[in-house]
Amino acid sequence: MLIMENEEITKRNPFERIGKVFKYEFIHASKTLLPLYSVLLVLGLLIGLLASPMKDFTQNIFDATQEDFHYEFSYDSTNATREQQIAVGKTMAVAGLTFLYILLATAIFITTIIVLARRFRTSMLGDEAYLNLSLPVTMGEHLWGRFLSDLLWLLICFIVFTVSFMLCLLRNHTLPWFVRGFQQLNNIMEENNISLWVFYIQIALEYTISSALMILFVFCINSISSISQKNQTLIKIIAAVVLIIVFTKIDGGLMKMATQNEDVSFSTSMWLTIGINTLLCGICMGTTHIIFHRRLNLE
Repeated sequence: MLIMENEEITKRNPFERIGKVFKYEFIHASKTLLPLYSVLLVLGLLIGLLASPMKDFTQNIFDATQEDFHYEFSYDSTNATREQQIAVGKTMAVAGLTFLYILLATAIFITTIIVLARRFRTSMLGDEAYLNLSLPVTMGEHLWGRFLSDLLWLLICFIVFTVSFMLCLLRNHTLPWFVRGFQQLNNIMEENNISLWVFYIQIALEYTISSALMILFVFCINSISSISQKNQTLIKIIAAVVLIIVFTKIDGGLMKMATQNEDVSFSTSMWLTIGINTLLCGICMGTTHIIFHRRLNLE
């Protein structure tokens, strides 16, 4: 009987259970995040449709104010034509919507972090934990499923922000701007003997690893605070401050050891940063796994 159980454990496919945890957590977070992202995309599209092309923006203002412009900026709506009034009205509306877009984008990013952090605490330390941890899923599978789900949400957040920003510039024909920007970047990379594709890979890896570190840092803070049921908020703050100080020391120390006080290329510096952040991710994941596996204290 024992041999059969060992064989079942050996044949056990962890990816299937990680996928189920991932799917459950992703769907649960989507109920809050997808509506917010949809609003941001719609607002970006609205700004893009209302905003005049950049070449017409200053001309609209000038045409509406040229009769009253002396030494100060002024606008007399009674003397302006209807077309001029509409142009200025659209400009003011777009300015207001743009300000709202910036506030909303900032709020949505913060909300994304809060939703993911709260979801982790609820499912692993709150009332849901009693049910989740009774399932035939290992602690590692629980953590990896939630980690991959959160990482995908941060990637989606970045994509939504990029697309919404492009929608804001819909009528400004921004594609040539980006083409010229990439050409200039390519020239700068060639002058410094840096491969453009290597640079893009490094940027993608840096964003991914930084996002992973942010998620695992939240996991680690919550796991440390779960050791005691008293003063958990204070424990979180202390743990966050201590970890930031420790990680900063590790980052600086390893970077200094790797460079040996010599000048290094930009590409080498990027690889070192990626490697160090990966190490910090491992520390956070390892700490979280050990605490949840041996010192778990549910609320």
